[in-house]
Amino acid sequence: MPFVARFDAFSRASPPRAVRPPRRNLILRIVDAIAESNRRKAEQEVAGYIARNGSRFTDRLEVEIAQRFGSNR
Repeated sequence: MPFVARFDAFSRASPPRAVRPPRRNLILRIVDAIAESNRRKAEQEVAGYIARNGSRFTDRLEVEIAQRFGSNR
């Protein structure tokens, strides 16, 4: 009996290759890097403010931080 090779018979023989997600374009990567830098800077400022005010995170300190470092700059 002759063997007839089917197309899908050979595709299963090799292991599947990992599909790499497409890279974001350069502008979006730059914007992401700037946003991450700003986030780190804000976290450092808040941490310093907490350290200067007794290192205890109280309700009063939380309100002061929200007023001082809020997003309405």
